[in-house]
Amino acid sequence: MVFLGSVLILVAALGYCSGFAAAYVATGHRPDARQLTFSSGDPLPYEHDATTWYTASPQPVKNLEDWIDIEKGLAFEYLLDNIAPNGTNTKGAADGTVIASPSKAYPNYFYQWVRDAAITIQGVIDQYEKSEDLALRDIIDNYANVQAQIQGTFNPSGGFATGGLGEPKFMVDGTPFTG
Repeated sequence: MVFLGSVLILVAALGYCSGFAAAYVATGHRPDARQLTFSSGDPLPYEHDATTWYTASPQPVKNLEDWIDIEKGLAFEYLLDNIAPNGTNTKGAADGTVIASPSKAYPNYFYQWVRDAAITIQGVIDQYEKSEDLALRDIIDNYANVQAQIQGTFNPSGGFATGGLGEPKFMVDGTPFTG
């Protein structure tokens, strides 16, 4: 059973990645347009932003480690974009809310999932431990406050006193998801 589970995880991961590859090719790019080929000291052009992640720029990337460092910084910036109150994607969200996605239609995923938010904030905590950046501390404190609020909110799973702590998803304003 363990072997089968490992195979299924691998197949799911490949399917997930191949979806990105298919979308990439569907936008008119050659299938190998973003492959990272490292040669003897030749820098790779690389640019990344929310809308043109596939285009090249004069920013050189000489090796995989440099590319990973660039991606880590960008990924953390995008992560912060989804945490209220300062995230660019969080209009209408209660302070400390971690939104699942800025998408509000097709599909609507503008919610806070309790588990996913906790995993995300663990990344913020890890970064705070390294940097002691007080802005990150504010994010962590806001998250703790909003979690205290929503975990005490009566929801479809019940309330705090009735064992209703199993609700997986809340609206971004802190109210229960009832749909």
